[in-house]
Amino acid sequence: MQVSPVKYCQEGSLAVRCLGLKDESGLAKVALFSDLAEKTYRECKVIELSGVYKKEHQSKKQLAMTHGTKHQFLPDDTVKVDITEGDSEHFKSDKDFCLEDNEILSNFELDAIYEVTGYDCCTKQV
Repeated sequence: MQVSPVKYCQEGSLAVRCLGLKDESGLAKVALFSDLAEKTYRECKVIELSGVYKKEHQSKKQLAMTHGTKHQFLPDDTVKVDITEGDSEHFKSDKDFCLEDNEILSNFELDAIYEVTGYDCCTKQV
């Protein structure tokens, strides 16, 4: 329904994008990072997301991706959801949808780490 511009944080190394979505249960904001954030999304297209979780960020409920988040684009007639003018207005006051494409964010708050991988390499010295 609504697609934010791609923004970058972590000194320009992490892509961030938000999607404003609607299904039968209501409206949802989804935060996407890295490769998923850099994909091309078009407003009013049908997308299926799996592997997301509910969270609250800056006192607002939203969905966030996990390491296992997957997406696929579906034919437009797969799901019929009526999008009203009020639905479109819902995300217009959200600052994530107002920034310019490729903007680098300086105030980015890391609130959770979900996966860490450690490697023990080069243990033998030559």
